[in-house]
Amino acid sequence: MARFNRLPSDLLGSQIFRFSEMDREIARLQAEVARLREAACRPYLRDVLAFCETVASERLDGFLVRDLAITDDHARHADMRRMSYADKVSIVPELTKRGYHVTQFPEDHSGGAPMMIDFDAPAPAAVEGLVLHRPDAPRFEVGAVVEAFVEPGAWVHGVVVRHWWRPRGSAEMNPYQIMLCPGHLPDEADFEDRLIYAPEDDDDLIRLPNPPPDAETRAFAAKIIRDGWPPAPNNAG
Repeated sequence: MARFNRLPSDLLGSQIFRFSEMDREIARLQAEVARLREAACRPYLRDVLAFCETVASERLDGFLVRDLAITDDHARHADMRRMSYADKVSIVPELTKRGYHVTQFPEDHSGGAPMMIDFDAPAPAAVEGLVLHRPDAPRFEVGAVVEAFVEPGAWVHGVVVRHWWRPRGSAEMNPYQIMLCPGHLPDEADFEDRLIYAPEDDDDLIRLPNPPPDAETRAFAAKIIRDGWPPAPNNAG
């Protein structure tokens, strides 16, 4: 330690600067690797999403889609010979961002699938070492009174009744299903079905009500919370 202290200050400063440069270069290289991996895995992600859409469109007689194992057979456009296990599981954040629950298997999993997708509910832990990836919870909780965009210039009070709702026959997950409040529609005849959905968690589509909800709206929200929702299984239409 004493010998280190006798190093000339200019030499010590140059070495510290060199290490800082190395750190920046490592960070740059890591970012470049991530960018190249994202580009290389884009066809694989498209293949997986297309497979999910196909399965959802075929399962019109059931409500839930669970335990959807993703294997190399589902990749039609990706070059699987060049894809490692790390490449395949790198699409998991894109899947959870879209509202899917993903079970990631260990690399040495004998089943051969790196992951399993659940549209409507997480899979139980069945394999030691698996990792469960869940979609983030949207900003507004179930039962919250919000304003929903229904058409240009028209915002309507509604109550969040479900997170990550999927229409029957579709693999598209939507952050919110919303029940529009009675008495707050610009034209009741145009909104016979008051159940709508917000495809994105964005202030351009769903926001805090301004002015605050009145007593009738709060009572409507309280009734939904008290009675529970949904009255039928998820994606019942």
